[in-house]
Amino acid sequence: MNQLQCLENSPFSAISQALTLAEAEGYVRTFTEEGVEMTRLLNRVRTAQRTGTISLPITPEYIKLLLDASADAETTSSTILSEREQEILRLISSGLSNQEIADALVIAISTVKWHVRQIFNKLNVNSRTQVIARARALSLL
Repeated sequence: MNQLQCLENSPFSAISQALTLAEAEGYVRTFTEEGVEMTRLLNRVRTAQRTGTISLPITPEYIKLLLDASADAETTSSTILSEREQEILRLISSGLSNQEIADALVIAISTVKWHVRQIFNKLNVNSRTQVIARARALSLL
């Protein structure tokens, strides 16, 4: 069985095809804009390559470039929290509900919800637990 046939049956077949085409054209942002899930997948690909679990026609340097760019994109996106978003993030980490945050800041609950959505989007998370973990990992808390 040749390398291509092995890849067709692999869980890495789709990403392998995408990376092969992207590397030839030098694409980077296509992957970095996909967020944390893509970073996890790229890490799995890199690990599979290093351990010899799978042989991909992608250079390790290209995967490193993508992972470095993903880390830069993540850091950049996390540093653009407004002062109000940083304040709300701190209150979220204190365990306050949206209503309690609204009361503490004397703003409407709809405004708190809007800021929370903005924080989630900027940090690429889906829950309060994730936002706290991500904020700590990025030294925002």
